[in-house]
Amino acid sequence: MRKPIYSLSRKLGRMSWNKYNLYNIAHKELVNFNNKTLFQQKWIAKRETRAYHGDEVTERQFKSKYFDPKLPTVHSAADGGQAHPPVAVLSFAELERRLDFVVFRSNFCPSIYAARQLCVHGKVLVNGKKLAYPSHKLKDGDIVTVDPQAIQFLKGEKGQELEFTPKPFSQPFLFVPEYLEVNYNTCQTVFLRSPISRPGRTEIPSPFPPEFHSLAYEYYARTAVALRVYSGALLHGVFPQSWQETCLVLLPKKGDLSLLQDWRPISLICCDAKIFTRLLNARLMLRFSTRLSISQSGLMPQRSIGEPAMILHCAQSLATATQSDNTQVQVNINGNLSAPFVTHRGMRQGDPISPLLFNIIFDPFLRAINSHQDIQGFDFDHIAHTNFRFPIALTNHVPVADPVKVLAYADDTLVFLNDLDEFHQFSTAGHIISLVHRTKSWIAGLRATGISSWHDKSASNPITYLGYPICSSPVPSHPSPSPHF
Repeated sequence: MRKPIYSLSRKLGRMSWNKYNLYNIAHKELVNFNNKTLFQQKWIAKRETRAYHGDEVTERQFKSKYFDPKLPTVHSAADGGQAHPPVAVLSFAELERRLDFVVFRSNFCPSIYAARQLCVHGKVLVNGKKLAYPSHKLKDGDIVTVDPQAIQFLKGEKGQELEFTPKPFSQPFLFVPEYLEVNYNTCQTVFLRSPISRPGRTEIPSPFPPEFHSLAYEYYARTAVALRVYSGALLHGVFPQSWQETCLVLLPKKGDLSLLQDWRPISLICCDAKIFTRLLNARLMLRFSTRLSISQSGLMPQRSIGEPAMILHCAQSLATATQSDNTQVQVNINGNLSAPFVTHRGMRQGDPISPLLFNIIFDPFLRAINSHQDIQGFDFDHIAHTNFRFPIALTNHVPVADPVKVLAYADDTLVFLNDLDEFHQFSTAGHIISLVHRTKSWIAGLRATGISSWHDKSASNPITYLGYPICSSPVPSHPSPSPHF
């Protein structure tokens, strides 16, 4: 359950004369920033300042309509130079132009929430016209008039001078900013100027020190800058130079580490670029997750690396049971960066969007195998004629009802071939096999496992796929040979 806005445990100051809120403000202690990261400090400062300055305004409205990340310079008449306005004024000056803010700053209402009610109920006039929009921004010289009958702190007989009598505990907190001119006899306020026009000091009432406002400003300013950079990259294709620089780190794989091929290159790219590509990947995955071949399980949502292994294990068990047959790259070596060089192909391992781009490029290869008429694959239709039970439940993403021709996890691909004729058809299918680098694909894998001849049930060492051994040893109770994988 959400705590009330004046909760003593939250201790967030509000624009109100409520006794609990005034107690929170009066006993407000400096936030302890020990053991806090810089981002945590900025976020805490943002939470505290936004709770007081316009908590009724949503974050999206505040960022789009009231916050300006640019820090303007104004001429100082005192020394003839230039000066920056205080950060507090820069962050919340536009909020002070709101109609409900002016009504509250003029002490016509006990809280900003009551000021909004007066505006909505038609008790406030702007230049003699009724205006029921609390978010209306006033211009310099606008006159705001409030119905005296709606001001609970004014007392007096008709025809006599009204007396302004607020509650005693709120009097120490009452004052009128210099950019407002208030007349309690006529219940009018003149908005003289924007508070941002006074350099060197802040006119906006605030219970927080300038350092606190500086942290809050940095939080919003960095967000606004990042939004502009991402919008430029998405809409106009303008990328910062740092996004096009890559630091390549080599991580060891299995095998002989004296060989370069047994090291895995991982790209370290700019953090802002990774956030951008991660956002793109999340949006694109909503469309491509249902359009890419279901044979691909690598790095796809709701698809597991265990699914190809489960199907392979089921196929092996059934076979036995049924007696079947331009980016610049620098290499980081021990902390030393090499001279940059340009890459002409490939994708950066470590980029969030690289797996999806690879699956999109690799998808035609999988579809070519699935649509090849001479490759029959492994058929699960005869399960109903046996007493075989699946060793583990398969998800709905695995097409066990149709013949399984190919399994893939990223580029680790396994093709189901029933005999040598299908292997010959697969090897001579130019539109398929031209997409595969033979030496880098199966020949290197066979050499790594010490296989130099035809591999069948008599082999002593199995081929592994995704870390799972592909065993084809015959079962003693079934003398017929199993199919070759």
